[in-house]
Amino acid sequence: MRVFQELGERIQREWHAQHYNEKCFSGIVEQALRQSDDWVRQFSVEEYVTWLQTVERLPPQGDFKVGLGHTPLIVFESGRFFLGLYFWHELVTNINSASAYDVYGVLQGTLLEARYAFEPSPVHFNTHLQWGTLSLTDVRHLPAGAVAATDLHAIHSMYSLEGLTVALVASTNAFMRLRPVYAYRLPGVAADAFRDPLAARRLQTLAVLAETDTAQHLRLTLTLVRTADLDTVYRVLEHLARPGRRFAALATQAAELARERFGEVIPAFMQSFESHAREQWVLDERRSTTDPAAKLLWTLVHVRPGRERVLKTVAAHFPDRSPQEVIAGWLDGFSSHPRDELRLDEVSVFLLKRLFEGRAPEEAVRLLAQVYGGQELEEAVPRVLEQCLSLRKHGVFSGLL
Repeated sequence: MRVFQELGERIQREWHAQHYNEKCFSGIVEQALRQSDDWVRQFSVEEYVTWLQTVERLPPQGDFKVGLGHTPLIVFESGRFFLGLYFWHELVTNINSASAYDVYGVLQGTLLEARYAFEPSPVHFNTHLQWGTLSLTDVRHLPAGAVAATDLHAIHSMYSLEGLTVALVASTNAFMRLRPVYAYRLPGVAADAFRDPLAARRLQTLAVLAETDTAQHLRLTLTLVRTADLDTVYRVLEHLARPGRRFAALATQAAELARERFGEVIPAFMQSFESHAREQWVLDERRSTTDPAAKLLWTLVHVRPGRERVLKTVAAHFPDRSPQEVIAGWLDGFSSHPRDELRLDEVSVFLLKRLFEGRAPEEAVRLLAQVYGGQELEEAVPRVLEQCLSLRKHGVFSGLL
């Protein structure tokens, strides 16, 4: 892996010339990766495996996760920054804020990056837990050879789109605890990933009692909701709102008590938990498919980027096919979907295809009448129009249209 050693040495020299100014780091790395494609051209999984079998010593291997779910193999480490190789299968990260200056270079496969902006509420409790509005700002399709950078203000999530995706990540070593590193949930909760030891132990105890002692679980839950700080109460409500609705009644009771103490932030928390539960079944659909088009489109269902970004991303991922053709093929699959709640009839599939073409609901219904005709359909136009409007609010399609 000499190409990475040479790349690291170049970055080290050029960053040193800038007095290790962190704000210059990303630009130096991006320039180095864009000026030469050796780092992509000279990499293959086969060569990597051969190198790993024969190498006798590795650079220092720290626990550098960079919010990406795995510890990388460090191929260069200078004390101030590192180059790491990440190997991903079914990568889905949380929406999180960056903890360092990072640059991603895709070696194999494809990544999808969603970028966000967070506007905090004027009501402020502390820096470890905030609420406000989280909004999508960009979706980036990153095939092999693509380069993307983040800074300390970046909020993003990452997805791998193919069987094996490999990325080279250059990252500053200094973990920035000057401010919290947030994990975000829609529609707008930002929770510091750091937890103080006492709160962590209380929550661990709560989880154990949930499985072993119902009475003590109830007692500790209500005591914490009545007396603990907002961050701990958020974690307790999060525990109660886990999928399966095992603690649905207790969650409602606890939320009412918490709202008396903290006000309107509590409904925002509960809404974020509901959103998270929705995301889990979307991700289940994403994991269950091996079809590349369905994998991409279920990823976009999770991101909810709107029609224009959907078409742009599909076109980038399948340059030899029409985006409408790719989407139509995916929609056809819903007519025989194994889950009853996701199965669609022929009329719904037809209407969705027209909506993805950018047609208004009224026009979609008129086209339906032209194709199927008949007096019966003409009489059913109001009902079909209502059906079309409801599809725009459907849990799967609302974020795509």
